[in-house]
Amino acid sequence: MTKIKKIRGKVISGVGKGKYYVKQKPYFALFKSLLGAEPYLGTLNVHIQDGILKIDELPHSFKPNEFGEIKYSLGDLNGLKILILRPIKSIHPENVFEIVAPIKLRDKFRLNDGDEIEFLVQVSD
Repeated sequence: MTKIKKIRGKVISGVGKGKYYVKQKPYFALFKSLLGAEPYLGTLNVHIQDGILKIDELPHSFKPNEFGEIKYSLGDLNGLKILILRPIKSIHPENVFEIVAPIKLRDKFRLNDGDEIEFLVQVSD
């Protein structure tokens, strides 16, 4: 069973690897099917206050043969369908999540590092 959770977080810079992974066929195909559109080749990293969202609350997982496993969920940012995800193996602290969308979120919403965003995410009970 899933429920909707409202999350606030701060936009931060990543290490630039999101583009590489979003572009890989297994992830690209999954993201495209879930979003109903081709995903933007990159992710938006969001730092969430400790404990507000935990990786095990993300109800879905995906593990392609040649790449690492991710946990993910559908969400909504200002009426836009998004995916909130977290690689199982990540160099980021546990409270940093990535958002995949069909557009470049930084441009669409004029986001800079340190800006706060609020979004909805489906979580497991």
